[in-house]
Amino acid sequence: MSALLHIEGLKADWPARPLLHIDTLSLHPGDWHVVSGPSGQGKSTLLQCLLGMPPDGLSLDGLLGGTLTAPLPLGSPAHARLIGPLAYLHQHPTQVFPGHRRVGAVATEPVQHHLRLPHADARRCVEAWLPPLQLPADTLDRLPHQLSGGQLQRVQLAMVLAWRPRVLLLDEPVAALDDAGTALVLDVLQDWLQQDDRAILQVTHRPERLGARAHTAWVLHPDGLRPAEVHRSSEPAVPTGAAHADGWRVEGLTASPPGRRGPPLLSSIDLALPEATTVAITGPSGVGKTTLAHALAWLPRPATGRFLHTGIAVESAETWHAQVALVPQDPTSAFAPHLPVGLQLDDVCRARRPHLRPSALLPHVDLPPQLLDRHPAELSGGQLQRLTLVRALCSGARLWILDEPTSALDPARKSLLAHLLQQLQREHGLTLVLLTHDLPFAARLAHRWFALADGRLTGEAPPRRARA
Repeated sequence: MSALLHIEGLKADWPARPLLHIDTLSLHPGDWHVVSGPSGQGKSTLLQCLLGMPPDGLSLDGLLGGTLTAPLPLGSPAHARLIGPLAYLHQHPTQVFPGHRRVGAVATEPVQHHLRLPHADARRCVEAWLPPLQLPADTLDRLPHQLSGGQLQRVQLAMVLAWRPRVLLLDEPVAALDDAGTALVLDVLQDWLQQDDRAILQVTHRPERLGARAHTAWVLHPDGLRPAEVHRSSEPAVPTGAAHADGWRVEGLTASPPGRRGPPLLSSIDLALPEATTVAITGPSGVGKTTLAHALAWLPRPATGRFLHTGIAVESAETWHAQVALVPQDPTSAFAPHLPVGLQLDDVCRARRPHLRPSALLPHVDLPPQLLDRHPAELSGGQLQRLTLVRALCSGARLWILDEPTSALDPARKSLLAHLLQQLQREHGLTLVLLTHDLPFAARLAHRWFALADGRLTGEAPPRRARA
């Protein structure tokens, strides 16, 4: 059977360093290939190169062929015009949906273009994918901030599936989803793949979440792709020690995403955050974890609620912000795209800890100092995620609110992050709030555990399967 796509002699290099060298890669009808590898290895860049849209400044050589196209140079104008038969799912859906536009308007435009349909017909094509992806009927009428990260990722998937591509290039498609959401999306993709002449190439740092769905697994190394097996991993839970009594507290917190109408998404939240402890808050995609993270960070002030530190009411956002750091789910939102990350971290240090240099903190997160000279677009999602921790350290905050902190990390980096957070907590007396669907990671760190459901928190012990 002829390959839909065949890549030969792919070489992608930055001016000062090589990045990707792949001799050959073929995608045949029915194939589901998964590529894993450490953060920063070039997984996302590989997909962008196959799409014909490499990052600025990256030199790209090689040939692309197959039944979808006559042979042509990788990165050529003709290659870029293959978008349509090829569809790319971005790792960070907030980069696809501008904050000021309804998601339906954004999702409909490429469907109109690729299928040459009127707007109303193109919108119906997108709407047809909402029920299989368990998205509310009014999803397309919402703004991006009115959806959770997992919901926004599923809207992006509905968009690309609606224009009927032949090959899907998926960049961490389930990183923002809990176990139930992951199973749902993978089932939808498996059904889609069973149609004629379709293929999937997926990059991920957690290949074990695919189960047996992937047909071929690879690990990306600097010298190319090496065969691997998709396997399930288990992370042992390591309970941490006892908690201290003093700290922060919120009482009667009520909040909703901006623009939401009707009853509040969160109501009557009471939460004590003792010093030097880790509090885990879990729940399915769309339940309000990100809304709670922003409410706890006073971004913006919740509709109702009191904020207290050591039993004393905090009356101003400025006072609260001096003590609290939000580590966002989408690390790109923490950095301006037009400035090197080092300059931005310097600004935070000068404002909060003028004696500190960001470069001194990079070894704590296993990053080389030369990364500080790069712009956010030149860094992987995992590298940016770790730099958000450096940013929190620069701020001097002692209460850290981490929204899905492992979503862009491979298993090795995730283990490093758990060790790092435990070490920083011991050294600096940090209080950590983990809002996550990564149960093994939460169980490894948490002193206290809550589930978020129906707008309220309920206390519970970590699930047994998270301890396995």
